Amino acid sequence: AERWIVNAGVRRDVFSSFGSSVNPRLGLIYLARPDTTVKLLSGSAFRPPNAYETFYAAAGFGSVKV
Repeated sequence: AERWIVNAGVRRDVFSSFGSSVNPRLGLIYLARPDTTVKLLSGSAFRPPNAYETFYAAAGFGSVKV
């Protein structure tokens, strides 16, 4: 187990117009040799929509008129 490292974390973002978002992160790191490191990373993320994505409305695309 000296060559393995487990790294875990959580990121919380608060948006004024979208509330909050909690995103987990997990990493498994293997120290194969002194000059070689292998990482397996997993996580999720949230990006709030920009103004164009929030207010764009087009007929026929199931959008809501603003």
